[in-house]
Amino acid sequence: MALPFKLTKNMIVLLVVIGIIVASIMVVLLWGRGEIKDIHMSKPLHTDFDADGVNDGISFSVFATAPGVQKVSGGGKYTIYYQGNKVYSGDFKFIEGRDTAEVKVRYERFVEGNGQYTVEVSAGGRKTSDTVNVGFVVEALNSSVSVVYDGSSYKIRVLVIPVKEDGSNLQDTPIKSSVRFTVKDPRGNPEIYTVEKRSFPGGVYVSHNFNITEKGNYTFKIEWTNGAVMESSQWKSVESFRKQYIDRPPKAVLNVPSHISLGADLSETVTLDGSSSTDDGTITMYSFSVVGPGTDWSYWESQGMESDGEDNDKDGETDEAGEAPDAQFDGKTTFTFTAPGEYTITLYVQDDNPYFPGGNTTAVSVEVTVR
Repeated sequence: MALPFKLTKNMIVLLVVIGIIVASIMVVLLWGRGEIKDIHMSKPLHTDFDADGVNDGISFSVFATAPGVQKVSGGGKYTIYYQGNKVYSGDFKFIEGRDTAEVKVRYERFVEGNGQYTVEVSAGGRKTSDTVNVGFVVEALNSSVSVVYDGSSYKIRVLVIPVKEDGSNLQDTPIKSSVRFTVKDPRGNPEIYTVEKRSFPGGVYVSHNFNITEKGNYTFKIEWTNGAVMESSQWKSVESFRKQYIDRPPKAVLNVPSHISLGADLSETVTLDGSSSTDDGTITMYSFSVVGPGTDWSYWESQGMESDGEDNDKDGETDEAGEAPDAQFDGKTTFTFTAPGEYTITLYVQDDNPYFPGGNTTAVSVEVTVR
C-alpha cells in the first residue's frame, strides 16, 4: 500500500531519532522503577504525639531518591541502638508520590535509660543514621523527712527529688511517673499515698504530708515508676527506704495580759506563764524574752541546770536537780515593767527529743501594751 506522502531522507532521520529517544525514556523508566539511589533522614526529635503538652516519643523523616524519574516505592526498616545494643526496630513505608516516610516511636518501646541513642534507617540497600539524647529517666531518689505544722496539727512531710544514678540533676523533666509512698508508724500501721504525674510544672519533686500517730521510729518507703521506659529496663522502678525518729514539737502556750497599767510608782510586776505548754514527751526547757522601750530581757529555766555547776538562783549553793534561777522549774517567771510602750514577750519551749540536738523547740509571742 502506498503511503499518502513521500518519505524524505530528513524525515527518516527524524523518525529514527524520535524512536531512540522514546526507547531511552522507556529504558530509564523501567530501570529506575522502585530502586533507591540515595537515602537520608531528619534529626530525631522529642515529640508530643497527642498535643497534650507532654512528649510521648521521638519522630523523624526518611527521604529517598531513585536513579530514574520514577518515585520511590516500598519502604524500609529503622533500628534503635543504646550503648551499642539493639533495643528496638520497626518498618516504615514511603508516602506514595512523595519519596518520604514519617516515623514516630513511643518512648516505652525503646528507652532503657539516660544517654545517647542511635537511630539507623535502611532501604534499598542504603543506610543512614543520627542520634537523639534522653535525659528524663529517674535513676535514684533523694528524700527528706520533716515535721511541719499545717495550720491545725503537726504532720510528717516527705519530699522526694528524682535524680540520676550519680546524684546529678536530670537533663529533662521526668514524664509519665507513678510515685507511691508507704509510711509505717512505730506500731507498723501503714499509711499509703500514690500519685500519677505526667508533668512537673512546679518543679521536679513530689511531696505529701502524713499523720503523726505517736512519737517513735517511722519507716518510709518511696517507689518511683518510670512510665516512659521499656518494661525490661532496670530503671522501670526505683526505690528509696529510710527510718527516722518522729516527735511532735511541743506546743508553746504563753499567758500574759495584753494590756498593763503602771502603778503609782510607775511600775507593774506581772507573771509570764508558760506552764500550759504541752508535749507528747517531756518539756525540758522554758525561755522567756521581753523586748520593748529600753528593754531587752531574757530568762530561762531547764531541768538540767544543775549540770553546769553554777549557782543559777544566787542562793549561795550549787544548784540541785531541777532548780531554776527562781528556784522552781515550772514554766513561770515574773517581770516588772517600768516604762510605757509596746512590748513583745516571747516564750520558747524545748522538749526531750533524743535524736534532735537540744530537742525540738517551738515559740509563741504576745504583743503587750503598757500604759
